[in-house]
Amino acid sequence: MNDNPLMSYLFVVDSSTMSRDDAIDKIDKIKEVENWQKILPDAAVLISRLTTKRLNDTIRDSLGEQRYLLTKLDSKNGWLAKKSWDFMNNPKSVYE
Repeated sequence: MNDNPLMSYLFVVDSSTMSRDDAIDKIDKIKEVENWQKILPDAAVLISRLTTKRLNDTIRDSLGEQRYLLTKLDSKNGWLAKKSWDFMNNPKSVYE
């Protein structure tokens, strides 16, 4: 068991070259991404215990030269479904 806390990350893919669903198919094979939820047509929230840099390196290994944005969700605002806010604010691992 890893003692690092679960953190929420916003992942946005450049959909002009890869769909969000194709990117998620690859990310779903990364064991360090312990959960995810699709929240917008080009965006998903990823749950991981890795730092932003380590998670980025891991995703880059999977997606290669595909352009994307990854950012830790420390301060959040917007208009989304309640279940999306619950997912971001109370991250849970599928492994627990």
